[in-house]
Amino acid sequence: MRSLMATETALCTSKLAFAEVCASLARGKREGNLQDKHHHTALNSFAQDWETFAQVGILDDLLPVVRRLVETHPLRGADAVHLASAIWMRDKTGSDVTFAVSDKALVAAAAGEGFTVFDPATD
Repeated sequence: MRSLMATETALCTSKLAFAEVCASLARGKREGNLQDKHHHTALNSFAQDWETFAQVGILDDLLPVVRRLVETHPLRGADAVHLASAIWMRDKTGSDVTFAVSDKALVAAAAGEGFTVFDPATD
């Protein structure tokens, strides 16, 4: 993921990612999979990275796209918000967007929506 971040000129995410990353790190700490010092380091690193991202809020414009996505693809709600945010950014900028994700259903949905997909678990 770091290599992709180093080569891309613009990075974008849904603001929902903030809650998801913080929750994942807290869960890792609670369940004993992440030591306190690693939790602290990861949170600090994420906070620094967060400032470099363009952030898409949960806009009213996303809602019809979210609805279409969940009717077309087997996505959870949060995943549909992330993909709708990427579609919004692609449409707004007219740029090619690489969608970075490891979730199998979201990989398939993003590819189905015409994105180049970067899966950090396999790429």
